[in-house]
Amino acid sequence: MQLPVPHNTPRFWNCVIVCIFLVRTFPGDFKPMRPGLDDSWAYALNVLPHTDFLFGRDVVYTYGPLGFLLEPLNVGSNLIAATAFRLSIHAILAACLLYFALRASSVLPMMLFVIGYLMALCAVIKLEFSYHLLVLQSLLVLLAFRSARFWGLATAAAGVLAASLLFMKFGIGLLALSIYVGAAVCCLLAKQQPAVKVALTVVGSYLVAFAVLAAIYLQSIPNLVAWITHTIDISDGFSTALSSDGSPTFLLFAILSAMVYALITLCFFRWKSDLRGALVAFVPAIFLAFKHGFVRADGHERNFFPFILGLISILFLLVASRRELLAAVIGFCLVLALSLPVGTYYREQWELPSFVDTLLGNGGLPNVIDTMDFRRAQRTLDLQSAANFRTNQLPEAWIHDIREHNWSVDVMPWELTYVFVNHLNWAPEPVLQTYCAYTPALDQWSAEHFDANKAPDVLIVEFSAIDQRNLLLDTPAVTRSILWNYEPYKQSLRDNLFLLKKRPQPLAKDLVALTQQEIRKGEWSKVPDSDHALFAHLELSLSAFGRFMKTLYCIPAVYVDVVYQSGRRQYYRFTPEVGKDGLLLNYLPSTRTEFSDLLHNRPIDKVAKLRLSGPGMKYYGPTVCVRWEQAREPRFPVQLSTTFAEPAGPLGLPDSTLLTSALPGHPGTLPGWAGGSPPGTTHPEHSDATLQTPPNGDSLVSQSLLQPEEHTPVGR
Repeated sequence: MQLPVPHNTPRFWNCVIVCIFLVRTFPGDFKPMRPGLDDSWAYALNVLPHTDFLFGRDVVYTYGPLGFLLEPLNVGSNLIAATAFRLSIHAILAACLLYFALRASSVLPMMLFVIGYLMALCAVIKLEFSYHLLVLQSLLVLLAFRSARFWGLATAAAGVLAASLLFMKFGIGLLALSIYVGAAVCCLLAKQQPAVKVALTVVGSYLVAFAVLAAIYLQSIPNLVAWITHTIDISDGFSTALSSDGSPTFLLFAILSAMVYALITLCFFRWKSDLRGALVAFVPAIFLAFKHGFVRADGHERNFFPFILGLISILFLLVASRRELLAAVIGFCLVLALSLPVGTYYREQWELPSFVDTLLGNGGLPNVIDTMDFRRAQRTLDLQSAANFRTNQLPEAWIHDIREHNWSVDVMPWELTYVFVNHLNWAPEPVLQTYCAYTPALDQWSAEHFDANKAPDVLIVEFSAIDQRNLLLDTPAVTRSILWNYEPYKQSLRDNLFLLKKRPQPLAKDLVALTQQEIRKGEWSKVPDSDHALFAHLELSLSAFGRFMKTLYCIPAVYVDVVYQSGRRQYYRFTPEVGKDGLLLNYLPSTRTEFSDLLHNRPIDKVAKLRLSGPGMKYYGPTVCVRWEQAREPRFPVQLSTTFAEPAGPLGLPDSTLLTSALPGHPGTLPGWAGGSPPGTTHPEHSDATLQTPPNGDSLVSQSLLQPEEHTPVGR
């Protein structure tokens, strides 16, 4: 005899599936502090809330005043606040899923959603927490349209979340805003009274949440305007300054994935589905997610595919017919197939047992345990952080002097964790990390900071750069401000560290116009001969097609190729927009020892000629106006030959010793150069060279081999 099946069996199993999903995705997995480029700005985001510095007035970054909620570290109460925030988000997600679980008449939609979203979240490509929040916001927006009872709560929660995301990370906040605006527009186009009411609630809840957060964290309208303006500058400049080429195959897969989403949308329009408006509302967010992933395609593209998979997974809960469900399943499988090569490329290994653990919910259990024993988890993070910083200490003599004089400190170009590990008084640069001043406005703002009374007393400088750049070309106005306002105090060539101290009296800040010329891209141009620092103001303007490409995608790299008087050739990437601030292009160091000589006003190999090249130049006009200006100070002695006499002793300064000015014309050795040379031989930096094909591929460029003390550029 067959037993009767209870009517509420689907609801029961739906709730079981939801519980498994909630355990698997239980928030946690916090990181210890460690040195590095990305870890440094994460550290800064966690420290700033505990200082008097305000976003907009004092600092700006791609992340906002609530950025520590996305990248929490065990600083102050940040970890507690981030845990509370993530638990709140998890509770909202649980409420949404239980709403659908208790209303469903079948187990299939919920099972498809859980499997699909787990694969998007963990099993194939790791979906960032910020994109997880975007998918949740999309779910709340859809719930607002489908629930006559809970639409008000769903709309308010989505509005608060969207506004909060803007204060966490500006780019992610724009994605959230595009979803919200798209939903409001679709409501208004529906011209139905309930839809109009939802649209007005959407706009109102967002504006109220935005106003409250701005009042708390920015504190004034001028700070708000400055924060928005400067953050837009960073977002706009990113497409030019930090663009990088990725895999053309992955780019093709992304375009095909977007086309799959478009086909699903067309099918839903053809069938006059209630979800067609929501699918259109998500299109701007998908475009912005594409730009976020593929402008700098060094791993960021991983976020694009799971975001689309997450959006399609939501459809499983909302479709009203079998053909809609079938279209969503087919679309999901196609996007999943396109994302698998990307996922396997960025994962060291993909194993079936780990996937089974994902589906069974085992992955979130450690996070549950850590939350229940939070103090133990904090102690573990502290121990891991201490172990990570054992080799990141500054020389003891430096720390002694800084603390004895109570000097304020900043770090260039990015390793801000020196402040943390050595317990120093931080005076941050406005853009936090030097290379992020992508526009002339940001460059000038940072330069004014180093010229003001609130400038740091000392600077810890590493002669390092990313993406084949040169530290002194990244931010031209900042370079001049540093040369005029700071002098060398100590250095450790072995560690590639320089300690600069604010001058008692700044150098003369006059710039004298020398000449103006037009150069054609790809052609060599001579650098005027001068024993003063020369700055080339480059006026590069995007063509109409270039502006279109920057909006749609990105501008590839632009390089300045230089030939030194010794015959060496180098190429450096630079940001064309900041070229108008004046690039230092005659006394341009290429190694840490040359950088030391520049700081000490000692002669270095001068640049004889230059040209502009790179794949990005085709998006600019055919000619570039170059305006040369000469600084009254610093002035350099006559350049010495690269052939040296027998040294009386080892060259270079001892690590962490007080520097003294070299005597111009000294016949013996040059302090600061890397190692000694036998009589009659050229300097190792000039003799040890390899040939390297430049980015434009039209000639061979001689790149000096890095000495053992040299620092290899770090990619982001």
